[in-house]
Amino acid sequence: MHPLGCKAFACFTEPTFIPILILLICLNSTLGVTPSPGQLSIHPALKAQAYLANQQTDSALMIISQLIEDKREVEKWLIWRSEIYLTQGKISDAINDLLQVEKKRPGMASFLLAKSYALLRDTNHTIFFLEKNLSSSFKVPRNIIMQEKAFHLLQNTKQWKKLWEKDWYNKYEYFEGEMRYLFEAKNWNGVINAMTDIGSDSKRLSAHAFYMTGVAYLQLENYGAALTYFNIAISRAKKQASYYAARGDYYLQLKNFSKALDDYTHAIQYSPESLEYYVKYIEALMGLKKSDTAYDLAQSLCQIFPTNNEILFIHARTAYQSKRYLQSLTSINKLLETTPEDSAYLHLRARCYVQTAMLGQALKDYDRLIQKYPKHSLYLLERGKIYLLTNDKQRYCSDWKKSAALGNTEASQLLWEYCSQ
Repeated sequence: MHPLGCKAFACFTEPTFIPILILLICLNSTLGVTPSPGQLSIHPALKAQAYLANQQTDSALMIISQLIEDKREVEKWLIWRSEIYLTQGKISDAINDLLQVEKKRPGMASFLLAKSYALLRDTNHTIFFLEKNLSSSFKVPRNIIMQEKAFHLLQNTKQWKKLWEKDWYNKYEYFEGEMRYLFEAKNWNGVINAMTDIGSDSKRLSAHAFYMTGVAYLQLENYGAALTYFNIAISRAKKQASYYAARGDYYLQLKNFSKALDDYTHAIQYSPESLEYYVKYIEALMGLKKSDTAYDLAQSLCQIFPTNNEILFIHARTAYQSKRYLQSLTSINKLLETTPEDSAYLHLRARCYVQTAMLGQALKDYDRLIQKYPKHSLYLLERGKIYLLTNDKQRYCSDWKKSAALGNTEASQLLWEYCSQ
């Protein structure tokens, strides 16, 4: 029974923001540990990302420097710091970081070093590190090199022309370049056809080719094929966060929330600075009805991303699911200040108003929604339930009749139960 006293309201219950805190980091408790489902903590790298989003670069750099000093995944954080230095025009600082990476893992930072030296107009070092990149397992696709603006001034030089006298790419790498082009253009059938055409030679392609094919199949809702290709991609590159996240998306669409949670956990482990993986992790928690855990994590994200609409909305949704309706309203009203006509925001606010017995406010939101979408069966169904609470039989019967005519089976049942006489 719904708290307002009407069983028809069962469908309304789903199956104040703190400024950025003073920088307090406990690296020993958060780095190098695989997060456990339901016990995920915010990694310092995500806090750095939040500072970058808020244009607080110095604070972000302080966190990244701490991560480097911790001596775990040093190359990853050195590269990230170097990329920030490049955006600031601190090219010498970037080069210093990248040379450290290159010393530890030859080839890994070679492309960024070539780019950095190109920005300094140092042709000899640019060509040296480009050649090193092209000879390494970290080889960058040709189209990315050719499109890099830092290299444009070099493309008429003798050194550049001599570099490209050699064909650095084999036929499979060229083939995969074409697949990348199709993938970026979202030509899903083209990606799949390319993989099909190469046949048994597909074993010579990189893990990324199988990942792209899996995404293409997922977009076309061929779930069995998508899973096959995601599994192959992960078996070939076991620490690639985006591959786990893509398979997590597959499981999320099929409502296998437990496996989705496992994959998003791995994605966060290998790329803890990526906000999108935390959001998907929360989605999986909500699917598992771990409402309080989902809310706690969303609340933590709100503290470091207080103006991010995606985070505000996931916070509102987790608050609603965990029956914190006033907190949900706080987030939704914040969102509606900037996007007052967003249907998803209005719908969630209407549901919150119902749960807090503010039926007049709920009706106003449903009226706005139905004015915009007059043939939306769910909106009509739910507005009818409010009219039932206010004993307005003519209106609830009218809404349910329209909803039933649009194929809503619950509306048909309610129409028979409440309006047949």
